[in-house]
Order: sequence, then C-alpha cells, then structure tokens
Amino acid sequence: MMGKQGRVVQRVVVGLVAALVVAASGGRADAAVGDLLTTVFIPEEAQCPEGIESFHTGSAVAAVPGSKIGFPRVPVALVTSCNREVPLPIEGSELRSLIFFIDPRIGQDASPEVLATLVTSVTPTSGWLALAARPDRGDLLACADEGSGGISLYSIKYSIFDTTPGTATLLRSGPAGSDCNGVAWDQVDEVIYQTGSAGNILRFAQTAGSAATSIPSGCPGNFLDGVTQAGVSLFASCQSDEDGDGTIRQLDKRSTPRGAFVRSFSGQSFSPGELEYDAVSFGMQGKDAIWTKRRSNDVLVAVEMAGGTSGQTVGPPALSPGTCADGTTPDADGDGLLDCWESAATWPDGLPGIDYNGDGTRDLVLCVDANGNGNFGAAGSPERALECASHQHKDLFVEIDFMRFHRPDPVAVNNVVAAFAAAPVTNPDGLPGIRLHVQINDELAHVTRIALVPCTPPGASTDANFDTLKASFFGTAAERQNPNALNAKRLAFRYGIFAHNVVGSTSSGCAEVPGNDFLVTLGSYGGTVTGHTGGVGTTDQQAGTLLHELAHTLNIRHGGGDNVNCKPNYHSVANYTFQFSTPTTPRPLDLSRGEFGPLNESSLAELGALSGFTGLIAFGPPEGTVLKKPVVATVGADGSVDWNLTATIDGVPVARDVNNITSLGCPPSAGEVLAGYNDWANLQYNLRASADFADGAHITIDPVQIGAGTQEITIEDAREMSLDRDGDGVLDIDDNCPGTPNPDQDPAACSMDLKILGVLINARFKGLLGVAMLSSKTLDATTIDPETVQLHGVQENGGAVWSLSVKDSASGVPRCITKNVGGNSRRDLICELEVSQGQLPPGVLRVVLDAKTFDGETVQGAAAVRVHRTPAVDAITQAR
Repeated sequence: MMGKQGRVVQRVVVGLVAALVVAASGGRADAAVGDLLTTVFIPEEAQCPEGIESFHTGSAVAAVPGSKIGFPRVPVALVTSCNREVPLPIEGSELRSLIFFIDPRIGQDASPEVLATLVTSVTPTSGWLALAARPDRGDLLACADEGSGGISLYSIKYSIFDTTPGTATLLRSGPAGSDCNGVAWDQVDEVIYQTGSAGNILRFAQTAGSAATSIPSGCPGNFLDGVTQAGVSLFASCQSDEDGDGTIRQLDKRSTPRGAFVRSFSGQSFSPGELEYDAVSFGMQGKDAIWTKRRSNDVLVAVEMAGGTSGQTVGPPALSPGTCADGTTPDADGDGLLDCWESAATWPDGLPGIDYNGDGTRDLVLCVDANGNGNFGAAGSPERALECASHQHKDLFVEIDFMRFHRPDPVAVNNVVAAFAAAPVTNPDGLPGIRLHVQINDELAHVTRIALVPCTPPGASTDANFDTLKASFFGTAAERQNPNALNAKRLAFRYGIFAHNVVGSTSSGCAEVPGNDFLVTLGSYGGTVTGHTGGVGTTDQQAGTLLHELAHTLNIRHGGGDNVNCKPNYHSVANYTFQFSTPTTPRPLDLSRGEFGPLNESSLAELGALSGFTGLIAFGPPEGTVLKKPVVATVGADGSVDWNLTATIDGVPVARDVNNITSLGCPPSAGEVLAGYNDWANLQYNLRASADFADGAHITIDPVQIGAGTQEITIEDAREMSLDRDGDGVLDIDDNCPGTPNPDQDPAACSMDLKILGVLINARFKGLLGVAMLSSKTLDATTIDPETVQLHGVQENGGAVWSLSVKDSASGVPRCITKNVGGNSRRDLICELEVSQGQLPPGVLRVVLDAKTFDGETVQGAAAVRVHRTPAVDAITQAR
C-alpha cells in the first residue's frame, strides 16, 4: 500500500495488537446498554487550546478504519478537530483547521495515540464543529458555522488513497434552522441528518436546495447536542441544562411519521455532545458503541449499544438483536456466532437458530440444506454436522446469488468447502477445521457490468448495482417475507454475487476487508457455459477467487496483515501469485498456514531463506527483464532459495525486488521488508464487528483508482504473470488444458468420459457407488491419484451442492482398481464412492468428477445420474 503525498503527518504506532479494554475510569465489566464502556483521554497534541473561543471546535467526533490512514492493523481511528496556529514554511504561523486521527486502544502495551494529523484546505472561523464518517463515500461530512455566512456542509478527503488528503469541498448550505451540534450520514437512503436549533433533527438530501424533513428529537428544553444513525435507528444526544446530566434517545428513523420514540439512556455523568456510531471497537465482545466527545474537557467516551443494531434493515428497531435469552453473548468456538444460536439444545427440535427480537420464537434455522434432500439429517448424523451450526465447532455461513450463466461451479464451491474443513484451527469438539455452509440462492438477470463503489466507479443506468441487488435478493423468497428472519440472517451470513464484470475493469472480484459483502466477476476469464458468449471462470479460477474474496471478508489482505502483494514468503490464495494455478502449478487451494520470517529485499539471504517451507514459490524476474514473467522456483529442503538465479546457493546476501511481478498489482518497490503472515490464525470471524456490517457501507474497500496491491487481480495482471507450461502458445490462464498441448483449444482434448456403474442403498447399509474414469488418447486414467477423486453434484433448479469421496478399504487405501470397461484397449480407473440412503436428492442430477493426476494435473469428467427413491431403497443409475 503506497501512501500519497499530502499534508498528512503519521506517527509510529506502538502496541498495535493491544485490545480496547474498559479504562479504570470507565464502566463496569458487565456494563449494559446505555452504560459507559470506556473513557479515552485525548493526547495532548490533539487537545484544543482553551481561552480563545474561536479556537474551540465543540464536540466533533467521527470514527474511520485505521487502514484508511495507513494503519491496517488499527481497527478504528477516532477523529477529532481543532483550530490551531500552524507554522508557516519560513516564519510565523497561521490559524488552520486540523483533523486528528487517534488510536483509542488502551492496555498493557498501548495508550491512546495520535496516528496522523491532517490540515484541511478550508479553515472555518469556528473550525469543524461536527464530523461524520461516510462509509460509502470514503470521506468525512463536516459542518461549519460561517457566522453571518450561515451553516455550511463540506466533504473532507482524508484517506491516504486520496490524491490530496485534506481537501474540503463545499456540498451545500445547511437548511433553514440547522446548526452544527451534530451531523450524520445515512448511506442506504443517501440523506444527511443534522441538528436543528429548535431541538429537531433535519433530514435532507445532499443536493443543494433540497427540502428538509423535521423530526422531533424529544430532548428536554430542546437541548439537542448531537445525532447519529445505525440500521433503522436514529440517536439524539440531549442535555437538561448547561451543566446537567446527559441523555441519549433512540428513535425509529423509518416509522410513520419518522422519529417514533424507542427508548432513552439517561443518567450519564457527562454532557454528551456530537455522536458517532461504532460497531467495531467493542464488536468482538458482542457490543456496539456510540462515541461522544465531552464539551467540558478533552475526553472521548463510549456508551454501550446493542450489538448488531447497525445491521437491521427492516422493521422497528430491535432492543437486543439476536441476544441470548439470558442477555449474555457466549461464543465457545470463537466463530462469531453466539452459542445460543448454534446450540442444538436451544430449540425443541434440536435444530440451531436465531431468535432475532427476543419473543421466544426461532426466526431463522442456522442450517443450509447442502445436498438438497429437503432436511438436515437426524440428530447426531454426519449430515446434521455438515449442514447445521454447532457451538462446539467453527462455522461460516455464506449466501451466494448469481447472474444468469454465472452459477457457481459446484466443484469449485465444494473445493473451497474442503479447504476450510482442512484449516489448521482448533475447536472445542477436538476436531480441526471450519465448516463452511454455502447457500446457492437466486438467479439474477444477466448484466455485463456491476458496480460496487468504491471498488468500482459509479455505474451507468444500464449497469447493475451490488447494493440494489442485495436489498432485493438477500435471503430466500420465504425469508424476505419475514422481517425478523431477514434481520436474523444478516447477523450470521456473508453475502456474495457471482456476476460478469465489474464496472471499469476486468477485475476478478471485490470484497470488504473485513466485512460481509463480496463479488466474484470472472466474465473476462476462461470457462464456458452453453448460450453464453463470455467467460465464467474455470473451476480452478472460481475456487481460487471465491476463497480469495472470502478471505478478505475475514480480514485477510493481499499480504495477509498488509497490502504488500506477491510476497514469496506469503503462501496464500490471497496473494496474486497463488490465486490461480499459474504461475505456481500445482498450488494448494489454501490460506497461509504459518508466518515465515521477513525478507529484506536489500539483503536477501539464500541459505535457509524460507526455512520450514517446501514447495513452489514465484518471485519477480531480474531487473531489466522486458517481459515481467515471474520466476517459479522450488524451495529446497533446507529452505534455500536461489534469488539471483546463479544455480548455486550463495552465502552473500542478494539485493532484489522479489515482489515486483506485474505492472499494477505488484509494481516496483525495491528495498521493502516483506513480512510473512499466518492467515488461518488471524481470521476475523465476527462479521458484525466490521465497519461495513451495515448495508451500503463499504469503507474498508480501497478505492478503484489505487493500485499497489490493494485492488483485485485483472485478466491483464493474470496474463502478465501466467506461464505456458505445455508450450502450445496459449497462456495457462487462458488455456482450457494447461497441461495438454492444445493450440486449437478443443474442449475434448482434456475431457474425461465417465461411466456410472450404479448402486442400491437401504436405510441399514451405506452403498458403494461405482464410477469408472475412462482413458482416452489424451488421458491415461490410471495416472489419476485415487486420493483426489471427488464426485460433485448440483441440483439443476436448486441451490444444493454435494460431494462424494472414495471409500477406503480395511487397509486404509482407496477402493479403486484398473480395468478396461470402456470398450477399447486402454485400462480405466474404477473407484467406489460411499453414499447413504437419502443423501442425494431424487431426480436427474448433473455430476462432475474432479481429480488430479500424480503429477498435479487437474482432470474432470461430467455425467448425469438418476436417483429413484422409494421408502425402502434409493436406486442410483446413470441417466441417458
């Protein structure tokens, strides 16, 4: 990630891993909604001078992701403002408005610290009196009282990704009767909320001159000091008199008329000023917060709000969204899903689920019918374990909608499910791995381009929009008819769309980091579908991209903990060089399993450079190479790497820009120190603890105009990195058979015929479904590794995907034999796959067999099977 030149002063952060904890002067450890969570004393360098009225900036406060100011490991930076005398370049000083970004975390190794200071291009006489982060625009909404000039609202650019951070642009004048006690931005309705001098809240569009709707705040004596919003709620801060205790009132912003009273939080021992909602700082504790800056001194305080509030999109505000009946938020397996949601003991039928509004009724069953058989199996069965949440084992839930022709490849989905299942993470049940539950849901109309700002530019009227589609299609048709079910699902499910292309590029996708929303867009890549003229992505490309984007939503960046891409010591699908099976072939479909030591590009050791790793890596070619193809090298058993390509391991350090591979995604950056990262050990499972949990919020996504490793790989990047292993003149990224010379791209050259031998299964015995993989002139089926054989299926008109594996014999080897069954002289491979009665849905099913040869080449074959079900037996045969 490359910082831009601007008037930004950054400081080194200490204690980056310190957790935000309750300060000694803060609230109780068992604080309830409305109680004080913590107190943060503003560092001296960010305190506002006293004694001169024009220097004061009221109680302005906002909250932004640390990544936006160059600190990706700082979850939240609090924003305050003052007018200060700033030294001039030669001599003297001038009064300027400053914005301070403060790390509020406190603990054993850290205290609140100013991370960056920004000088704005405009200096209002009284400074910036109110601030609010706009998570869809990536800027700050700021209010200035111009005296006789009236109230003005500005947009302030603050991100290191902006061309000129600190630029303040006038948006519009405040409506009649407005003041600068507080402002808020609603990214869903795209409206501003602003305090009014008569104690009312004004709601209006950003467009200059648009009319404002007045919403009563209910503050006693009309002392309205601030406003913020989250989900379907408005929050107003009140004070009874100049020195009186404060009150925060929660209102319904969607009621008719707007502003219906929900509840108030009274008895605050301070006078709250402007408010800013924060779902991140305390999100891992199951709590949201509202920050306010005391008017009387330089102190920031956080008041507890109900966790999940910002994610509610329909219905009246829930007082405790999805909270367990006893009011606690236990999460024994650490997957971000509460135990009461995942426990089989919560509900009489033994199925886990969420009661969203606390009325004692389960609103959402926390299971996904993966095999499409219409049930979740019996209690204690393997099917129940695979399809339903458990409080003893980590679970991730994902809903995927798809544009026509872009239905996710079931093999790709199942391979990603298997990658999570093999994750080196521990669970209370003693079993490793993460259970990924993928619900393939609605088919959407095909549109060539889709917008997800700021990952893309705004779309044209003919383009699709991610937020619009999510608002219409998130949840099943039945869930969309039940507000509580839909709100409950938002607490637990990530959401993705498989689409064609994003607006403005051939990017493979986009995702929040961390968050709950992502795109997979492989329309410019390989793969074909009948009736579709563009690409859809091959199985490998879909699997790599799906895992890549899901990793982003789990707080994994292109460099793991940072945005430095193409690092040879970072072996993860999140890295460009491992997203696809080129340039490294074969590459594991996996995230990083360990943190390898740093690589100093100014002094690269060759002996033991990657100690503990064996396998393939890719790194940049020597300087001066015109065609920037990467070097693919095998790391020796002792971890040695021949960085300078002399065919010997030198004892003298080498200087080389090893992560400079592509012109945009991995550009020149000589002299960096490249840090390793352990992805699996650092996943952020809790999607509610993201600045982008609320719909329409995408502030964690880096803007489209920024390269340097932050944006997703494009087909142009992929081709720059791709090799041509079979030498047929077609790059591997575009080759339908990368390991088989096939210049004409004949699809038959790398296809495999299957013969389904059939089986009868009853309730007592599991069956063994015989599948023959037939050899051809381009494939010797006996070279297929039986350990890799998986039979995947998908309902043609449903969302289920399933897979079957080869049954092991008593001696622990796969039940496979070689025999000629194809009617020619070639020997074929026949394997037996284990299947239970009721495991597969009835009817005709499309199946794909996916496997690898012993040398790592992927092979696939397709067929159709018919499942005929009677009460006593399932008959599985090949469909003609």
